[in-house]
Amino acid sequence: MSPLWRDEIGLFMAPKRVVMARMKRGVRPVNVAERNIAVDTRETHQWEAAIATLEHCLEDEIWHEANVRLVLADHWARYVIVPWSDELSSEAERMQHARLCMANTFGDIVSQWTVTVSESAPGTAQVACAIPSALLERIRMLTEPRGLRIKSVQPHLIAAFNGWRARLPRGGAWFVTLDEGSLAAAHFTATQWDCVRSVRIGDDWEVELKRLQTFGRLARTSAEGSKVYVDAPQWLRNQANGAHQDFEWLTEETGAEGADRFTLLQRMYA
Repeated sequence: MSPLWRDEIGLFMAPKRVVMARMKRGVRPVNVAERNIAVDTRETHQWEAAIATLEHCLEDEIWHEANVRLVLADHWARYVIVPWSDELSSEAERMQHARLCMANTFGDIVSQWTVTVSESAPGTAQVACAIPSALLERIRMLTEPRGLRIKSVQPHLIAAFNGWRARLPRGGAWFVTLDEGSLAAAHFTATQWDCVRSVRIGDDWEVELKRLQTFGRLARTSAEGSKVYVDAPQWLRNQANGAHQDFEWLTEETGAEGADRFTLLQRMYA
């Protein structure tokens, strides 16, 4: 089969959720399979239960022989802003600089993570993201024997931002991803991200929603780029009880035209 016509699978993995969608490629791509599985675990810091759920799903041959775009929950990602430096002249030096910025923030554990750096225009900051190498290796051990080729790996914050970019203002604002057990936020301008945060959160959603509202009010102390846009699954939006005066929920009805089906599934899971 020509690589240009190979089916594509979108795979979203989180500590308590695995979402998959297969698109049959062609002149008119067709969605031919979907899975949306709750992971049986109370632990949001580890990935063993999610890996076991993925392995069970891959027993079905419908999920074999395809390209894969992988999105990982922000629970398993770490971010830093990497300032631009005119003294760095090669990609290798910029990667070393990014790893140093990561180590300054998170310590020596960075040696166990796979670090990637976003593309950026000369003179602008870059976003570095780190994901545990052991997690990526476990996923590859499951996918490669089944004829699955991982073509891209993105953390939730970046994948969701790209999916909603057309809906967001060009001049700048805050973008937040909220999921069970994690909150990640990035402030963006017309040219770059200039601040990024990710935190673990608890199970008391009333408290967390109030925290998000407070975050929105604090963000509005700046006259420019202070609006807060929130990407969250449907079940969490349902618990908001109309609490939206300090931020705007991003929903399928308000945008995301052309967004990947698997990303939409992740936002809509019940």
